Amino acid sequence: MTATPPLPVTRAEQLRRLPTRTLRLTRADGRLVNAHVITAFVALLLGGVAGLLQSLEHSGRVPIPFGMGYYQLLTAHGILMALVFTTFFILGFFHSGMAVSMDGELEEGPRMLAWTGYLAMVAGCIFVIVPLLHGTASVLYTFYAPMQASPWFYVGLALFVVGSWIGGAAIFVQYASWRRANGARTTPLFSFMAVATMLMWQVASLGVAVEVLFQLIPWSFRWVDRVDVLLSRTLFWFFGHPLVYFWLMPAYVAWYLVMPKLIGGRVFSDNLARLSFLLLLMFSVPVGLHHQLQEPGVDPHWKLVQVGLTMAVVIPSLMTAFALWATMEQAGRERGFGGWFGWLRALPWRDARFVALFWGMFTFIPGGAGGLILASFDLNQVAHNTIFVTGHFHLTVATAVALTFIGTAYWLVPHAAGRRITPRVNRLMLVQVYTWVVGMAVMSGAMHIVGLLGAPRRTKWINYGPKEDLATSWVPYEFAMAIGGTVLFVSVLLAVGIVFHLLLRAPRETKEEPRAEYPLADPPRSGLEVPRWLERWRWWTAALVFLVVAAYVGPVMSMLRDPAAGAKPVKSYFGDEGGSRMPVATEAAAGEPAASGTAPLPGVGGTEVKVRLGEDGGKLYVRPAADSVAAGTVTFSVRNKGSMPHELVVLKTDLDPGKLPEGDGGKAKEVGRVAHVPQMTPGSATQYVTLDLKPGKYVLLCNVPGHYGLGQYAAFTVT
Repeated sequence: MTATPPLPVTRAEQLRRLPTRTLRLTRADGRLVNAHVITAFVALLLGGVAGLLQSLEHSGRVPIPFGMGYYQLLTAHGILMALVFTTFFILGFFHSGMAVSMDGELEEGPRMLAWTGYLAMVAGCIFVIVPLLHGTASVLYTFYAPMQASPWFYVGLALFVVGSWIGGAAIFVQYASWRRANGARTTPLFSFMAVATMLMWQVASLGVAVEVLFQLIPWSFRWVDRVDVLLSRTLFWFFGHPLVYFWLMPAYVAWYLVMPKLIGGRVFSDNLARLSFLLLLMFSVPVGLHHQLQEPGVDPHWKLVQVGLTMAVVIPSLMTAFALWATMEQAGRERGFGGWFGWLRALPWRDARFVALFWGMFTFIPGGAGGLILASFDLNQVAHNTIFVTGHFHLTVATAVALTFIGTAYWLVPHAAGRRITPRVNRLMLVQVYTWVVGMAVMSGAMHIVGLLGAPRRTKWINYGPKEDLATSWVPYEFAMAIGGTVLFVSVLLAVGIVFHLLLRAPRETKEEPRAEYPLADPPRSGLEVPRWLERWRWWTAALVFLVVAAYVGPVMSMLRDPAAGAKPVKSYFGDEGGSRMPVATEAAAGEPAASGTAPLPGVGGTEVKVRLGEDGGKLYVRPAADSVAAGTVTFSVRNKGSMPHELVVLKTDLDPGKLPEGDGGKAKEVGRVAHVPQMTPGSATQYVTLDLKPGKYVLLCNVPGHYGLGQYAAFTVT
């Protein structure tokens, strides 16, 4: 029997945990990485423009120019920031780390896969952006039914997700190739974290892929008439909450591996970092129902299960917080700074790369606290449909994640391009970081406070009238949001400008002055060996599948067994969006009577019928004082008794009032229209319209987008 000779000590052995050598991207890998990162920052710029205009409009003071709609910008801001910016950056960052930590470069196969995924994602973005600009995809970032966009919007989303899968496959192939070449040696921590993150993404994005491919695309192409809204929302949130951890886990990579290097420290614990990522993988996917705590169609027992799993996500987050603060304290004390908090003085507060990561990490503390509030069933009822949620989202994603990504780009872009960071640019970086922190503190703080005061989210600013005390109390906070949003936009411009300067204008590396370093921290000086079971991916994948099945099979089978009636599409962007100013009144057809003002026409007799429009217990209504009158002169006195704009349309038709043909935007087709009273604000003066009605059947309805579909109509007969 021949003994197996020991494996030679190679460079791969040196990389067993974390590389201690100087890391350097090759030119080919640098081009791939910067293509992803620069595309991400273009999306950041465009999303920042949309966010600025949106915040100014929401303040009620500055109208949106160029004929753009509020919800059009809201959709663009969410898609560009939450999907495009983050996904491109994450893949670029991960490709770079896989290259430098696994033998110094990507293999040809993974590199080709990465480029293929990149091109597919760019093509998907084009399909998404064109309908957005055209105004046919104003369905918000949460693009589930019944709001319906152009089918090409959904095609673009599908292509974008497929492109991200291909990019993830490149990471898996590189990882598997390294494992085959290096046997049982422990993989570098960066690659371990990248694989865990992309595995979570591949599983979570299956939900939105099923929704888009099997529900939204056939529905938008009109191959099917209706779609199950509850199932659509459930599939979206199966993806929607793990998406948050798809953003956060790369930020954790930077906090665990880059931040210690920048402060002159080491990774606190290799094993703790790996375990925290595995726990995030386990607990971040089967928790989407906690976004549907207010949905009556989901059984409360399943909500309880997923709220419990949501709370379990706190465990790896607290493990991470402990490791990061311990890393900073160790580094400070090793430099001789004592006392409880004296070690904070040892941190490199003049290095923008560290400062960006620190403030991103610090703001995740209140952001995470807000997440616990929203995951609690009782507290969620208070904050669920308020702008408190938006404030929480901007702390976690738009600061903890975005600021960390920006700080990472400040060294990644020049390193990949072979350029250096100068002291002058570092000072500009510091200005950018602190303007972001200040702007976000003002904007997100105002959102949290006014959300607790009841201000709604996803809603354009509406003038409820000068005597509405509650809505009036929101105004100062909405103004603060606009101020904070403006400061943030300045910070976005600085970030984008700095990144492009580092790519194109920063000094090139020389023998005496090398390129910006790729900072990955060294392992602990005396750490435990990494247990083999931490990298048994088949075990962990099986455990993840088990948790997903346990959390979702029950509620989904219930939805399929007892499906809802389904919803027809709503395309509200074809109507006026409403908001701080009332929509322009629709002109009456030639010769058609319209409202004559706040008094009846002088000298006109006949029958007067009072008509009241409004809402009662969440149901919309049209209530004529009489449902039948004699033929001849009839004057409708119309008043809006509700809390939202309403209008009155009078149609002469033999059709059933609830079965009128529907057009775009959730409106009934106005075939046989004989009169129209334009939209009225809540509490406005009574409007009068006088008609010469012939015998027959009529329908009185409100045709504000979506109101007819919600039952705001009444039958009316003339004898």
